[in-house]
Amino acid sequence: ANGLRDPWLILASGKSGTINAHTTRKDLARIFGASNVVDRIIDVGEGIDDSVTFVFLKDPKRLIQIIWQNSQTKSAPANVIISGATSRWLCVHGITLGTPLSELERINGRPFTVGTNGHQPGIVSWKGGVLEKELQRDGYTIVSLIETLPKGVLSREGVEGDSNEPSIQKLNFHVVQIEWMFQDRVQ
Repeated sequence: ANGLRDPWLILASGKSGTINAHTTRKDLARIFGASNVVDRIIDVGEGIDDSVTFVFLKDPKRLIQIIWQNSQTKSAPANVIISGATSRWLCVHGITLGTPLSELERINGRPFTVGTNGHQPGIVSWKGGVLEKELQRDGYTIVSLIETLPKGVLSREGVEGDSNEPSIQKLNFHVVQIEWMFQDRVQ
């Protein structure tokens, strides 16, 4: 290794890395090739349409979505999102799409609280574990989960509990989306 960080690693702080708080669309085109960078107008929530930039739109393993703070100049990412089954992109400790609940708990060093905020289950609180500092102190990284249910087990709405509870463990949660909001977001 030549001392370089993993080019697919994205830090909550946005201080460094291939995609960081100061990345522009021009940077993305230079790094990944202009043909791999595509803009689309999409609903970014609450009925608001905005220009969103996708890198590797046709490659689910490398696909990443960037919503800009400044959609005119396409600079300073506001939200950087990966979602799906698997990804080359990752956050600290190699956490990525598909990482199971048990692995998150191991990395965190203690159980944490899972709950449904909004539409999708996610981490409500890391309960002071390692990942609270690393994902929520410098910037904010939201980890969303999806369950893989054994046959005959029905999901219930409004799941909430700690990661070490049998009722939560039997839902076989794994990471389905990671969203970074960098520390340097311009207010």
